[in-house]
Amino acid sequence: MADAKQPRRSERLRLVQLAFCFQAVTALLPLAEEEAAAERVAEATAAADLLAASTSTTVPTPTAAPSLLAKRARDSPPPDSRVVAPDILEARARTRAKFNAGATFRKAINALKSKYPQYKDFTFVPRNGEAGSITGLTDKNGRLFALRQEAPKYVLEEGLSDKLEALVQAFTDGGKNEGSSLKRGDHMGAKAGVFRDMGAIDPHYNRYYLGRQQEWDTFLQDPVVTRQIGRMDSLFSDFYPAMHAYYEDLKASIKASRGLNFLGGAFASVCLNTGNSVIAKLHRDHVNLLLGLCLILAMGDFDSRLGGHLVLLEAGVILELAPGDLALIPSAGITHGNLPIQKGERRNSMAFWTSGNVFLWKELGNRSMSKLSPKEQAAYMKMSKEGLLDMLRSHFPIQK
Repeated sequence: MADAKQPRRSERLRLVQLAFCFQAVTALLPLAEEEAAAERVAEATAAADLLAASTSTTVPTPTAAPSLLAKRARDSPPPDSRVVAPDILEARARTRAKFNAGATFRKAINALKSKYPQYKDFTFVPRNGEAGSITGLTDKNGRLFALRQEAPKYVLEEGLSDKLEALVQAFTDGGKNEGSSLKRGDHMGAKAGVFRDMGAIDPHYNRYYLGRQQEWDTFLQDPVVTRQIGRMDSLFSDFYPAMHAYYEDLKASIKASRGLNFLGGAFASVCLNTGNSVIAKLHRDHVNLLLGLCLILAMGDFDSRLGGHLVLLEAGVILELAPGDLALIPSAGITHGNLPIQKGERRNSMAFWTSGNVFLWKELGNRSMSKLSPKEQAAYMKMSKEGLLDMLRSHFPIQK
C-alpha cells in the first residue's frame, strides 16, 4: 500500500497535450539497405524524419500545481492576522501570488520568444514550482512521449544537485580531463558504459571507462550518485513499465552472457557533460534505441526562466529545466538541444542511455547482423518493420 502521506502519482502528474503526433514512420527507416543494416539497423535512423511537426496547444490541468513564484509568495510573511481570519488571508495571498506568477511567466516567455523568433509558435512549458512534481508531454493521441520531474524535496534540502555537480567537476577536472569532444556543443563529455562501436561485434566497455575503471566505479558508487540513479530508475519504471522491463531484460542478459555491468540503473551508459557552459546544439542521438528513452539531469547555477531550456523541435516544445530537474525524452527520434544561459551562469549535465545496437545484438541471439545469413537478415528486417509500431504502443503508454 502506498504511503498515505505521499500524493498519488496521478495527482502529481501534470499533462501537457500537444497537437503533435509521435508516430514512427516505418517506411522512412533505411532497413532495406543491406549494407547499412549489416551493423547499424538500430542506429541508422539519423536521416529518418520520424515525427510530424504541428502547432502545439496546451490543455488546462484540473489540478495544476502552484508555480515557484506562487509558492514563494505563500511562504512570505502574511499581513496582520489579528484583523483578518487566517483562512481568508491564505486565500487572498494565493490569489495574489497566482496573478503575479502568471504575469511573471508571461513576461519571461514573451522575452524568450522575442529573443528566439524561430520558436515563437512553440509551446513554452514553465516549471510548476512544486518539489518533485512531474510534467508529462503527450501527443494528440494521448501517448506519453516525454516527461520532466522537478527536483524532489530531499534533493533541494540536502543540496544533492550541488554535491553531484561537485563530484562531476572533480572527476572531469572541470571539463579539462580526458573525455570525448562532442559535436553537440562547446563542451566536453566523458562517456562510460557498454557499447558496440568502433566496428566491434560484441558488446564491450568503452576505452574511457576501461582507462579509468577504478575511478569510474568509485564515482558511480558514491551515495550522492546512487541516490540520483535510484531516483531516475524509479521514474522510468513508474511511467514506462514495459520499456523499463525491456531495458532490464537486456541488462540481465548482457551481465549473464558478457559479464558486463550497466552503469546507470537500467541504462548501459553515462555521459558527464562538463565545462560550465553545457548548451547542446540541436541534434538527434542516432545511436540510441529508436523507440527508447534518454535521461538528462541538469546541474549548475542558472536562472531556468531565462535560459537552459530543453528544446524539443518536432514537438514544438520549450521545456524549462532547472538545476536538479531531470527529463526523459526519446532522444533518437526527436531533435533536441538547449537555449543559452546568461553570462556568468553555470550549467552542466549528466545523460544516461543504452545504444540501440546493443539491443540488436541480443535480439539476434547474441550475434551481429554480419553473422546472419542473407535469409536471416531479410527475415529480421521484415520483422523489424512489422514490429516497430507494436513497440511504439507498448513502450509509450496512452494517458487516459
